[in-house]
Amino acid sequence: MIRINCLHRLLKKNEPFFNLSVSQFRYSTIYKSLHIPVMQSEIIEYTQPKPGQVYLDMTFGTGGHANEILKYASNNLTCYFLDRDPTSLRYMQQLQTAHSSSNHRIQPLIGRFSDLPELLNKFDIKYHSIDLILMDLGVSSPQLDNESRGFAFRHDAPLDMRMNQSQCVQKDTPTAAEIVNTLNAEDLSKIFSIYGEERYSNRIADVIVDYRNDVGAIQTTKQLADLVRSVIPGKREESGSIHPATRVFQALRIFVNDELNELCIGLQLANNLLKSGGYLAVISFHSLEDRLVKWLFKYDCEQLSVSKYLSYRSRNIEVTNLSKRCQYQENVNTDENESFNTVNKMVKWSFGRKFSVSTKSSSEAIQSYIFVDKENFLR
Repeated sequence: MIRINCLHRLLKKNEPFFNLSVSQFRYSTIYKSLHIPVMQSEIIEYTQPKPGQVYLDMTFGTGGHANEILKYASNNLTCYFLDRDPTSLRYMQQLQTAHSSSNHRIQPLIGRFSDLPELLNKFDIKYHSIDLILMDLGVSSPQLDNESRGFAFRHDAPLDMRMNQSQCVQKDTPTAAEIVNTLNAEDLSKIFSIYGEERYSNRIADVIVDYRNDVGAIQTTKQLADLVRSVIPGKREESGSIHPATRVFQALRIFVNDELNELCIGLQLANNLLKSGGYLAVISFHSLEDRLVKWLFKYDCEQLSVSKYLSYRSRNIEVTNLSKRCQYQENVNTDENESFNTVNKMVKWSFGRKFSVSTKSSSEAIQSYIFVDKENFLR
């Protein structure tokens, strides 16, 4: 049996899911339809990267944003490219080759947000030393298109959903198939409800358990999608909105990869790493991510503890208290000339500029102060 600590407070709109002392940002938000790479021109327009600066891409993917930033800066940019998916490494290396004549310094990094302190310490990176940090959250198009990854219900593929399929992470990261074939209906319902905001979570969990008992294990994405579709009222699909299984697949992906815990850690690290005047751009695709990012810019606290409300993992991060409250405004972009692609999703871009730094010495090395409960996921 698995112990699950759920996002109860995240569902209360008037109470912050976590308090984080990063109110030294000025903040604006833009809505726009998805394109690839998302918000490319806006990020360039707002940040205007310059030679001599330091850039950290925390979700490199295939390097769409990174390539444009390198081209705009033209030369002498120090870049750290991070992604938890090892398949991104070849794209990082290709970008190194493509910009080899521009005097850019590029360091590929493979790992999660929580691995970043250890990875950056190898390069003697200090607090408050980075000019631009980008986070483009969620799953990438290549991951969705690759059947073997098991992210998409449009394929009849193994139900995997791990961002990193390496042998070394298999014990810490179970597949989506292991989750749906092991957990009881109550735990599955919690996952679907909290991480997917699925209103029919109980009904879906029950049909999954019934199928396991009567037929056998659920092994493929199509099997799961068909089961979900069988118990979702037809009016949802007839309305032309999302596929009936979308929220369930989102919930499993978030849970498998511990995405919200990792996002909390990534936001804290961004706060510590950005220098005064540095920029943070975060692109999010659903309300759970967006709510965390909004609280990043709005609330003060001395300590962030995410384990109580997220998943079975336990992490505590010390943060620096700051007294200034942020000022922000929200803008809606209604550019009718923007093309829509087949995904046709709405994204939210949160953009901030740091205008003060904490009292922590900028010469202090980044500490690996993230503590992970190594308790096995499945018992």
